[in-house]
Amino acid sequence: MSEQLLDAVNGCLSGIGEFPVDNLYVSHSDAALALNTINRTRRQILSRGWWFNKEENWRIPVDQNSGNVFAPDRALSVLSMPDNRYRQLTLRSGSVYDVDAHTFDLRSIADNDGYIKLGFIVDIDFEDLPPTAQHAIALVSKRVYAQDMEVVQARWNFQVRDEEQAMAGLYREDGRNAKKNQYKDSKLWNHFQSNVMRRGTRPF
Repeated sequence: MSEQLLDAVNGCLSGIGEFPVDNLYVSHSDAALALNTINRTRRQILSRGWWFNKEENWRIPVDQNSGNVFAPDRALSVLSMPDNRYRQLTLRSGSVYDVDAHTFDLRSIADNDGYIKLGFIVDIDFEDLPPTAQHAIALVSKRVYAQDMEVVQARWNFQVRDEEQAMAGLYREDGRNAKKNQYKDSKLWNHFQSNVMRRGTRPF
């Protein structure tokens, strides 16, 4: 377990007036509950999809007998790619399900080579998250944990502003990275790079 995760657990404990723990391997029921809260909150926040956990351009084989497509182990949801953008796809029992056709059989939208291109929103361990995501999840978890423990609202209500600011910072960073991706994927931007920036010409 990382130092960042330990800090998040101790943040939850401090929010209800409990003493911190030195590590997460000791038998401590409140620390275990705090860790569960952090993991639950992490999955809820990550399920929205951010620049760091949207993985596009997966090429996954379609089972030739059943038509099933098995999602990566840590997939939280499925993203349609341009080739199948008009299909409503979701995850059920670890497989991709076609909501429109009411079937797991995706052979009809597979490529000629028997593969399908998809994107996924994936779960990521707390210690592998960007610092802004760790910070936001830790603060949201601190408030959720206090509520779960039925601590009086006055004890945690003042934390809400810090939580909102942390989430706003996460959204801002997500927006900045989305703009970078738009530039990176833009034919106009690529043309600009090759014909202006690589010649050393100042654009402004």
